[in-house]
Amino acid sequence: MEHDRMKRMLGEKIHGILLAGGFGTRLWPLSTSRHPKPFLALTGKKSLLQQAALRVQSLQGMAGLIVSGQKDHEAILHRQLQEIAVEPTWLILEEPASGTAISIGLGCLAVLEDGDPQAMVFVLPADHALMQCVALDEALQEAVPQAEAERLVVFGIQPNKPCSAYGYIACGTPRGRGVWGVKRFIEKPSMERAQDLLNEGGWLWNSGMLLGQAAVLWHELQHRAPWLAQAALAAWEKRQRSGRKLHVQIALSQDHAPMSIDHAVLEKIDRAAVVSLDTPWSDVGTFAALHALGEQDQQANVLQGHVVAMASTGNYLHNTGESVLGVYGVHGMAVVATCEAILVAPLDNAAAVEQLARHCAQSPGDHARPPAGSHAAAKASSFTRPWGSFHILVSGDGFQIKRLLVHPRSRISLQYHSRRSEWWFVRQGRALVTVDARHQEHGAGSMIPVPMGAVHRLENVADEMLEIIEMQMGDYLGEDDIVRLEDDYGRLNG
Repeated sequence: MEHDRMKRMLGEKIHGILLAGGFGTRLWPLSTSRHPKPFLALTGKKSLLQQAALRVQSLQGMAGLIVSGQKDHEAILHRQLQEIAVEPTWLILEEPASGTAISIGLGCLAVLEDGDPQAMVFVLPADHALMQCVALDEALQEAVPQAEAERLVVFGIQPNKPCSAYGYIACGTPRGRGVWGVKRFIEKPSMERAQDLLNEGGWLWNSGMLLGQAAVLWHELQHRAPWLAQAALAAWEKRQRSGRKLHVQIALSQDHAPMSIDHAVLEKIDRAAVVSLDTPWSDVGTFAALHALGEQDQQANVLQGHVVAMASTGNYLHNTGESVLGVYGVHGMAVVATCEAILVAPLDNAAAVEQLARHCAQSPGDHARPPAGSHAAAKASSFTRPWGSFHILVSGDGFQIKRLLVHPRSRISLQYHSRRSEWWFVRQGRALVTVDARHQEHGAGSMIPVPMGAVHRLENVADEMLEIIEMQMGDYLGEDDIVRLEDDYGRLNG
């Protein structure tokens, strides 16, 4: 009973900081700049972000949750958190992405503004898989006394195999049950070195999770990487607030690149500690990791989507489309087909996938839209919005046809266009349509005209997805020809 009471007391000082800014380049083309790894449902029905947010929520008496992401992902962050009924204390939206050190610094500033000098932050990536929340809760409670002693505590995973994809932490002087001082960090060793570390013992995988007092972490960032702290503070002081959302503009000089918190702070201090976390864990960073986590058939293939595999073994085969992906005589490969690209690569060569993704990002043409903000990405055909998504089906001179999917009980902004008219065809569901002063419900098969300049809104009034085919006609069809008069998501013009 006393132990449970202490856990509640200590937990009330801990603020989660969930880092959702990763791109997951080694999982291209599943992970793209518009829909990166944290937002993918790779290890279950919920996305990695949703699993991580619920994981934090399940911990003993957390004071709140701060979610850090990119401005470009505002819509999907809002939607995915709303789907699991998680309301963060703050949703910090950065532009541009500037590394975990600045993201964590901003989170610390948010916590410190509440005035509690002993408040703690628990930092964790939004795109990892962790199988046992109870083990995380126990490790967190073991780490709290170390954080109270002004140490920064990283969470290490006991390695069960050599792995060159993870960083390693050397355990130093014991500081408690399952807790040690940190002797040193090693960043992603070779496979030969990783095997040596496994044989040597006393090394843990670096999970990317961190606990510490917000004031201590902020002080160390100021001392160890003052240029990053200055950039974070400048962005924080100029933040723009919209409800629980904070928009921050990061300005780093050309002489200073974004940095991780490991490089900026943890590798430079002598008061770091590490707590051992005894649970299966993965950073879900490669197709080999997905193959290991997935349900394998008798031929050791992991099949996702509409896939047929014959005379093939040990593959990760993933098809997001409606057509069939068929393979024959394929062994130890990752074959991934999306509506935008197809990848065929050795399963155990993550570096090759990352290299290919970066090369495709620099290649012109509609065939490649990998993560990196390339020319091809600008021609993307699928877009996520807070209310749902749309897909451009056909586009030509003076016309465009889209497929809109509106989430249950959601609606687009009240808006008008100056240079185009539209027709809405209800393919599935029920819609409440506003056109000027007229409000009317429409079911499947209805066709609704929206004249140029008419104030209009589309709302899903049902508990199932609303599907609309939208036909646009005009001399300019860009997304910036939208004047919003009312919006549920704070996107009003000006």
